[in-house]
Amino acid sequence: MNVSDTPPARSVKDNVIYAKFGASQQHDEPAQPATPTTVAPTITPHVQLRLLLATICERGRYTRGVNYHRDGHVTSTDVRAGLVTGLVRGSQLDPFEVALHFASNPLDRDSITGIPHALTLMSKGTYPQQIATQLFDIQRCECTCPDPAPVCKHAVAVGLAFADMLHSNPEKALALRHMSLATIADAIDAPPAADFWNGGQLPPLPDIEPDSALERGDRTLLTQAIRAASLNSVEALRGMYQLEEIYEHIMPTNPR
Repeated sequence: MNVSDTPPARSVKDNVIYAKFGASQQHDEPAQPATPTTVAPTITPHVQLRLLLATICERGRYTRGVNYHRDGHVTSTDVRAGLVTGLVRGSQLDPFEVALHFASNPLDRDSITGIPHALTLMSKGTYPQQIATQLFDIQRCECTCPDPAPVCKHAVAVGLAFADMLHSNPEKALALRHMSLATIADAIDAPPAADFWNGGQLPPLPDIEPDSALERGDRTLLTQAIRAASLNSVEALRGMYQLEEIYEHIMPTNPR
């Protein structure tokens, strides 16, 4: 019989002792396991970009692009907000000029603050999957090669060269969206717009129909004009992109 530290309750009647061996004993409640903290799925930027390229490109062209990148055909790569350009040695004497156009508007503050520990993860080079997916939004690919496909092997090669850059410097992915870890930290610390304006009502804007000159005008003539004022084709692509970026900022997301 096991003897408890606390003796069972007893009563005495004459010379007989009655013991309540079945009396309940007080025990400390076992500690409840801590509720696990939900962690958002994460991915490194260079892996996210590689997966995206494999998704948007036809398999054969993607494979040839991988080979081009592996064999060192990409001779230069330049990254700026919303645009990655590069030169690729191909079957012709002059290298092919490639431009990968990405969405460039900064991510919404709530899309970052709504993910626990997002900034901490990103500072370590691992991005929440939701943010990484939004960062790499390819609008279109351009190349001076004769391939009519939306994404050619040269575009894949330049994209993979950019992925290599992200492998060593993940924060460069934020540059596509005019962002950095510092600007994200500032955005997180900044009060919401409603707090800034004290929740007041802004006056209504005039009802003006939006209209884009880029969409209504002759794009071929515009391209020719920009090329005539540029030193080379790469500069012309950048000039066209900068003009598009201006309209992207001044035009509504969903024009009527």
